Amino acid sequence: MGTHALRWLAAGVLVYLVFFPTLIRGQTPASKSAKPAAPSPRWITHQDPQRYSVESPPGWTAFPDKGKGWGHLIGT
Repeated sequence: MGTHALRWLAAGVLVYLVFFPTLIRGQTPASKSAKPAAPSPRWITHQDPQRYSVESPPGWTAFPDKGKGWGHLIGT
């Protein structure tokens, strides 16, 4: 067996030893530090007589700009 083949064999064994234990547990190395996302607040639907509607987080305000044809959202 040549040195080139031995290098490939050593690389394969190294990859096996590093990744096989995490594959058995069903997780990748990066997923150990993953945290679940925080639940998002319920969004509120703003409806206007001008026939537009928009959803925004609680505490935000929405109003139309008739001259420009835009809707403004103001919040934190």
